[in-house]
Amino acid sequence: VLTDRLMPDMDGHSLAQSIKEIAPRKPIVLVTGDEDPDGKPDKNVDAVLVKPVSLEEFRRTLAAVIVRPRVQ
Repeated sequence: VLTDRLMPDMDGHSLAQSIKEIAPRKPIVLVTGDEDPDGKPDKNVDAVLVKPVSLEEFRRTLAAVIVRPRVQ
């Protein structure tokens, strides 16, 4: 799942939490325009991409979360 951090009605962290409750092994990549303000990693997010994102960085990140073994 590729989602933005800031969205109307629900933020990316809340969406990630909801998805992980249903499908804990589903990889989630959060895209943001700035660093996370609280600086704490989100256990429900497998990777964070800070905009602007190069195509190379995007591909590398997707490959990493797809092949990375995930805890059930």
